Amino acid sequence: MAGPKMQLLIAALLLAASALAHAQNCGCAQGLCCSKYGYCGTGDPYCGDGCQSGPCYNQPPSGGGGGGGGVSVADVVTEQFFDSIIGQAGAGCEGKGFYTRQAFLDAVNQKYSSFGQDATADDSKREIAAFFAHATHETGSGKKYYGRGPLQITWNYNYALAGQDIGFDGLNSPETVSNDVVVSFKTALWFWTNNVHSVVNQGFGATIRAINSIECDGGNTGEMNDRVNIYQNYCSQFDFCYIEEVDKSNSYCDTSYPQYPCAAGKQYYGRGPLQITWNYNYALAGQDIGFDGLNAPETVSNDVVVSFKTALWFWTNNVHSVVNQGFGATIRAINSIECDGGNTGEMNDRVNIYQNYCSQFGVSPGDNLTC
Repeated sequence: MAGPKMQLLIAALLLAASALAHAQNCGCAQGLCCSKYGYCGTGDPYCGDGCQSGPCYNQPPSGGGGGGGGVSVADVVTEQFFDSIIGQAGAGCEGKGFYTRQAFLDAVNQKYSSFGQDATADDSKREIAAFFAHATHETGSGKKYYGRGPLQITWNYNYALAGQDIGFDGLNSPETVSNDVVVSFKTALWFWTNNVHSVVNQGFGATIRAINSIECDGGNTGEMNDRVNIYQNYCSQFDFCYIEEVDKSNSYCDTSYPQYPCAAGKQYYGRGPLQITWNYNYALAGQDIGFDGLNAPETVSNDVVVSFKTALWFWTNNVHSVVNQGFGATIRAINSIECDGGNTGEMNDRVNIYQNYCSQFGVSPGDNLTC
């Protein structure tokens, strides 16, 4: 028979084993997280990715729909978030009085409840950010941040920083640089002071590199020698402005799909948040959602819930499966001609918007952002 000391030792070992088993199965004390491996604690190893219970960092908002790591789409796409997009649309934008948050949520709840219900909460937020990045890019009117003023300042971030320093709204009123001659010179001097002055003593070549490095090293000898028409690139800030494609000259009728015959007098150009095109897409979307896409494609422009449903139909069938490959894969799925150098400016615009929305959602944008 074991003595008193041995009995105490056995009891202690049993208690430790019990505590370990308890930890591995979780049921942690209040304030502790259950890690993906089944241990209790605090900090990233316990409350970060894979956290099963407790005050997890990525815990879905209350009312979250679906299983897995899904979030409540309504809690992510808040009224403030949606209004921040639609609020950028000018008074003359047809989409300003058309697109609404409630219509988007109705489309999700009525037909596409699996949207934003991915493996983890972060994955779900990234998908929602990606959807809205493409939607705002496709429908945006945009401010243009092309070259203005004596040094032809370009890019949204330069307009923003110059405006903050000088005292004008560089993002929403970049045209001020063209309309106010004093602001125009101030903007040029702001750029020079912050980006060029420090290299002046290295010679004129260093100032060219500071202003437009792609002209250096044989990149464009003519422009390097003749600094006249420079800085033509731009970056756009997009909004829900357009319902229909501006250029309606293409009917987007593909006769190689005889099962989806184009209706007389109907055009299948871009409409809605993702600017759906082609007769076969209208036909298939209509069949799934419940409208006559071939004979009444204008329904996508006239019924805001159908408009969002159509965008979500396209996303679900063509984009969702590649979301976990990175944002670049979603660009390729929506408009592949922008990839592989086809239109780097437009591709970068989508990436910039996506990164902005991810920041608003408090989630990293992930890898493989471009295509």
